[in-house]
Amino acid sequence: MPAKAGTPEELAQRRVAGLLRFDDPSGHTLESFWGASLDNRPAFSPYGNRFVTGDLGMGHVVIPAADDQAAMEFYAGVLGFRLRDTMAMPPELFGRPPGGPPAMMRFLGCNPRHHSLALAPMTSPAGCIRVMIEAETLDDVGRAMDRCARRGGKISASLGRHANDRMVSFYVQTPGGFDIEYGTDGLVRHRRAAGRRLHLGEQADHGGQRLGPRFRRRGRALGWPGSRRRKPRRRARRRAPRRHGGNERSRRGACGDRGTRGQCGEL
Repeated sequence: MPAKAGTPEELAQRRVAGLLRFDDPSGHTLESFWGASLDNRPAFSPYGNRFVTGDLGMGHVVIPAADDQAAMEFYAGVLGFRLRDTMAMPPELFGRPPGGPPAMMRFLGCNPRHHSLALAPMTSPAGCIRVMIEAETLDDVGRAMDRCARRGGKISASLGRHANDRMVSFYVQTPGGFDIEYGTDGLVRHRRAAGRRLHLGEQADHGGQRLGPRFRRRGRALGWPGSRRRKPRRRARRRAPRRHGGNERSRRGACGDRGTRGQCGEL
């Protein structure tokens, strides 16, 4: 793989000791660096927001990858990312002919965050589809969405929760043509979810209503698993509570004494 070392000017600008620049199979330019000069002071926000970073990284990025196999071989085989999730999506959502095989969207991770990189089987003039930033609280997300609406920002997807990483977020379009996902409460890695595959009907819950029904109807027509109607659960029949006698001692002729027909006596 051809790589180019960073110039002294680039090293000074990025405040690193060294870097290498190379391209992935889709033509995205990547930089690998070492010896970074770290500033441990927290970032200041004029709105008082705090962001979830540290060991989880800045967030995640979604980039186009038309060649799924080549992209997976590069990011998983060369760079060491781990596949966390795969979503089977309708091909027409990515500009492919309808009725064909499903388009696979890959979610890869390199730290405890559910995913730091997602590969979308499409092309994009901007070269990037989405960048996610995670805030600490839901209040921060709601206020940010209100500010975007007041200032004329184009909301691409309103507030909702994702099915795979459980992030509560909204999308707003940037002047560069890609989206910013602003969210909170993202899922961190756990073994049970690693490498699982999501099907139609398990997509995001954005906009206060599930986007899933349209996908599920299409998936049922194609016979895809995960899109079938679920059978209603049978409720367990409740048993009548058993009646237990008291713990008091009774004598012959007292209440509860089955051996006599006398009246209730004194205990």
